[in-house]
Parts: sequence; C-alpha cells; structure tokens
Amino acid sequence: YLKDFFLNPLILSLFGGILLSIFRIKPDFFSFVTTPMEMLGSTASPVALVTLGAFLYGKFVKEHVGLSFLAISIKLAIFPLFIALAGKFIVPNTNGLSASFLAAAMPTAITVFVISEKYNIAPRFVAHTIVLTTLVSIATISIALLII
Repeated sequence: YLKDFFLNPLILSLFGGILLSIFRIKPDFFSFVTTPMEMLGSTASPVALVTLGAFLYGKFVKEHVGLSFLAISIKLAIFPLFIALAGKFIVPNTNGLSASFLAAAMPTAITVFVISEKYNIAPRFVAHTIVLTTLVSIATISIALLII
C-alpha cells in the first residue's frame, strides 16, 4: 500500500509542487506542460463529484450518521477553533490566519473519497461524511466569514 500511495498522482503532484517552490522554478519554464495539465485538472473535481453521487445513489444508511456527526464536529468546529486559538499566539492579525481559519471551516474534500475508494478504506463512511459536512458547512462558513 505504501508504494501505491506514494505513486498516487495526487501525492506526486503535491511533492512536485513543493520541489518547484523550494527551487523557485518559474511556471513559464513548464508552459508546454501546464496548459494541458490545467485543462485536465479542471475536470478532476466534477468527475469525482459525479463518482461520489453514483456511489451514494440509494446507499445512504443511518448507521454512519452518529460517527459522521462526530467527524463533522471535529472537522467543522474543533479544527477552526484550534486554528483561531493557536493563531492568536503564533501570528495574530494576519491574512494567513484568516485564510487558515476559513480553510478549516470548509467541508471534507472530495479527494478524501477518491483515496478511500481506491484503497477501500471505509468509502461509505467517507462519502456520508463528505455529504454531511458539505451541508453543515453552509452554516460554519457563514459563521467563519462573520468572525474574520
């Protein structure tokens, strides 16, 4: 699993981006690659959302609701609160803190579902959590925007 994980395009692109930023390589250098990659990348989220919808069709079960709400509480309440409190001591009153707080209030990313489905690690639970965090995040994002 570890080898397969590190050969995952999501992980490879993350490491590639980190290396490019460390070595300060200008994006113009890769313009022959970036345009097709941007076009391909713009299709990833819609395809993942359609896949999630197809996966969930007729499968939403109540057995995951309690655990999903625990995950939602951690993701949408405890994480933003931790970011706000820790940020006040580390970097108070910066745009970075505001952006981090807002990012913590966002719902669980669709990428988590793609990875859980690929490795067959509780994909139904992850799918339910994504749907529920997306619904609850309407309130948490609104609150976060009022606070920052």
